[in-house]
Amino acid sequence: MPRDCSRLSQRRPRALSRTMRRRSPNGRQDARTTAMDDSAPPAAIDPRGVRKPRLSGFGQDRMDLLVAAAVLDPPVTLQGRCRLDDYEIVRVLGEGGMGVVLLAEDPAQRFARRHVAIKLMSERLRGDPRWVQQFLSEANHMLRLHHQRILPVLWVSREKLYYVTPYVRTSATEGRRQGTGRDAERARDIALQVAAALRYAHEEGQTTHRDIKPDNVLVDCFGRAFLTDFGLGRRVDRNPSQVDPGQDVLIGSAPYMPPEALEGKADSRDWDIYSFGALLYEMLTGRAPYDGPTDADIFAQIRSGPPVPLRRAVRRVDRALAVVVERCMARRPADRFRSMAEVEQALMTPPDAPHRARRALGFAITCSLAALAALLAATASNDRRDDSTSTSPDSASSANAVTLAFETKSRASAEPSDPAPPATLTVMSETPASVDSDAATEPTAERTTVEEPAVVTATESTKPDASDGPPRTLIDGIGQRLVFVPPGTFTMGSAVDEPDRDEDETAHRVQITHGFYIGHTEVTMAQWRQVMGTKPWQGRAGVREEPNAPAVYINWNMAVAFCRELSRREGHTYRLPTEAEWEYTCRAGSEGPYGFDATVQLARYAWYRGNTHDRGHRFAHRGAWLRPNAWGIHDMHGNVEEWCADFQVLYPFSAQVDPRGPSRGPDRVLRGGSWRDGVAALRSANRFAARPDTASDTIGFRVVRNLDGP
Repeated sequence: MPRDCSRLSQRRPRALSRTMRRRSPNGRQDARTTAMDDSAPPAAIDPRGVRKPRLSGFGQDRMDLLVAAAVLDPPVTLQGRCRLDDYEIVRVLGEGGMGVVLLAEDPAQRFARRHVAIKLMSERLRGDPRWVQQFLSEANHMLRLHHQRILPVLWVSREKLYYVTPYVRTSATEGRRQGTGRDAERARDIALQVAAALRYAHEEGQTTHRDIKPDNVLVDCFGRAFLTDFGLGRRVDRNPSQVDPGQDVLIGSAPYMPPEALEGKADSRDWDIYSFGALLYEMLTGRAPYDGPTDADIFAQIRSGPPVPLRRAVRRVDRALAVVVERCMARRPADRFRSMAEVEQALMTPPDAPHRARRALGFAITCSLAALAALLAATASNDRRDDSTSTSPDSASSANAVTLAFETKSRASAEPSDPAPPATLTVMSETPASVDSDAATEPTAERTTVEEPAVVTATESTKPDASDGPPRTLIDGIGQRLVFVPPGTFTMGSAVDEPDRDEDETAHRVQITHGFYIGHTEVTMAQWRQVMGTKPWQGRAGVREEPNAPAVYINWNMAVAFCRELSRREGHTYRLPTEAEWEYTCRAGSEGPYGFDATVQLARYAWYRGNTHDRGHRFAHRGAWLRPNAWGIHDMHGNVEEWCADFQVLYPFSAQVDPRGPSRGPDRVLRGGSWRDGVAALRSANRFAARPDTASDTIGFRVVRNLDGP
């Protein structure tokens, strides 16, 4: 046994957290320690059909050591690199009531990841079949749920009682332990993502969570939230009248439990809605709605009445968010939202729109009067001067300009609607290098001038020559404009010093040997209906139905079906772009983080959080509204994430020719970021992936048409 590991086994274990406790016959709670179960459990299973890793053959003492780490204070570094099967344990990430979460390296990178998280069941619970079943139930629940905001399970070992998930770098509500809450819009953004995951779990997954709390929401460096730990969840078609009758276990986390749960009666969906409100309460205030030294103290507070109102707990709080919290945490279940879909709709209400409009209007009037007074004073002063001295016309026009500017800003604040249609016509030339659109301004009413876009040049890429060859653009049978992309060579991935770079973006040279046509926008709602005759987005949250907006709530399988049907109709091969083709098109000759010169221009090219979500426009926007890239293709950054044909895989270090990814895997690639994402997620090299049946209000696709026909 390595020296550092032997010292770990001598550490004093912590008591169990209050997430899970056993209730003794006399009604008091205690943490009962159980021995290791030596019986032979079922063999390890692989939920994805991936080859099972070979067991390393380490002894039972090493296994006991790893299990013992479940009760140590995190973080503990295992410098001796203990192993669990083929995984090398790096350190302990944290502890829960059921076990420990470990950071591990996967040398084989079976799941296209170098680092993974392993949840290992605690030794003290392994001898109790009920706790073993509870632990495996958590893994099974997460296996059934395929949503981009639910942390997926990659591997389950029933023999050694652990499961593997992707490693998410950061935790949910940093700062809350210091008594400071999140910014309201940041909290709203996280809440919307969690609400979408819960709505999916309730409606599509037919399961509930019953342990919503900050520790079970992970947020990565791009602001993407992931819901995890479904260990307490259960099927919603079971009798909801009471909480697991006949069991002597009080299930849940005390500060987030609804009042009816303390009486042994709770509908699981109502429970989740209440806990969601408590989560949002804590994100906004920096502290849980109820707190105390023991669970009994917290239960007494819950029984005594509602928590301190959010509007008293926080000096300034968004009114719409306060209403959501108060209704979610209503004492009577009948007074709460009836579904997570209703919660989503309430969260999408623009924050304090009437209040902000009145305040902006008053400010504009005040400034206008001040400008007018200044003008009158200047005029009177000039009248007293020599008659030969005339007043400059610039003074009056300047004052009018000040007044007009404030009036324009007032209208922009008071009427949070889409930007007005551009007054100029977008003219596309026949050569990709000179494409421009003066209509592509940042969507704010106060902007009065439009700067010319910076010319994008390829520094190290082989710039394609479109002077000869196929037509520059095509219009197909459904009215879809397709832009020709000639072959060329480029650097795929990101430079090591690129801001917000992730570890899966290894830079390598890629050659695209065949030209292709690609949609100049994502597939629109009108085009989807014309080909498929359905409206998957109808009645769903985060959607504003607009014929020229991207079709959303489209999973990978649906996108492939669309391509097949369009190919049948058109007599040409339509398909999804490969990941390499997508990035090649997005970059359009650029080697920087974006397909243009600087981040400051992002609002001219992309719908993203800064010009949509944060301004109350929480939906995908009309395609081809903003500027295209240097090759005449719109919305490669933002609006909706786009499916690619490839399974996710780590990049090689060597040059590649027409790469198409592996032939199998759990996740398909998504690219481009969405209207809900920040600037980091919109980078040309940024990668994301999801299960093929994942669909949401931020996911769409665009098509590629092969050059050589069917």
